[in-house]
Amino acid sequence: MAEIYEIWETPDEVNLKDIPKTCVVKSNCSSDGRNILLVPDKSRIDLEKAEKEIKENWFDRLKLHTNSFANYYYGVQPKVYVEEYLKENENSPDDYDVFCFHGEPKFIYVKTAHFDNGVNRDNYPVSFYTTEWEYMVAKYKDFPSMADLEKPFHLKEMLEISRQLSKDFPFVRVDFFENSKKLYVAEFSFAPWAGFRVFEPESLDYEMGKWLDIVHMAKTEYVKKG
Repeated sequence: MAEIYEIWETPDEVNLKDIPKTCVVKSNCSSDGRNILLVPDKSRIDLEKAEKEIKENWFDRLKLHTNSFANYYYGVQPKVYVEEYLKENENSPDDYDVFCFHGEPKFIYVKTAHFDNGVNRDNYPVSFYTTEWEYMVAKYKDFPSMADLEKPFHLKEMLEISRQLSKDFPFVRVDFFENSKKLYVAEFSFAPWAGFRVFEPESLDYEMGKWLDIVHMAKTEYVKKG
């Protein structure tokens, strides 16, 4: 994992003046590039404006989770992390997201150039690959796709780690960054895009439905107590 420099649990703790010159500031309960501040050079950031945004919006559950199927976030204490800034040739590294069902990786999609000069992009390339790194003719919405992405150096290790981390869950997406031949675990996602996005072709959604064992999901260890 990326090195964590600071964790803020309340708005009063937020202090951007003391963050490292280069870092990432991010929320623990947001998604799709929102509530992430990339800091390639602190001297070029409007710290006062950014700090005001974080204090006013990043700790508010209603602003974070309204209109979302990811209702498990409601029980999470919002926190803000300051962590190591990973770069690859002056850009953010590609994001490898492994879809795992009952402990078995089924496919990977890659988010490329998600950020441009530290800013979250719209319609960044999202490309689907099998676990053998064969290109899949699939997409979501009108996002572009790339059929010629280089196989990640740590693909085998990525899949092995995904199996271990996902074995206790009916479904989870395990995300990785690969930076200068080093592998980082980024995050877990239990409801990618809050459950709203539809993949194309429709047969991929259907196939994922077959991978999800509803009987398995009903086991007591997956049922919230109390």
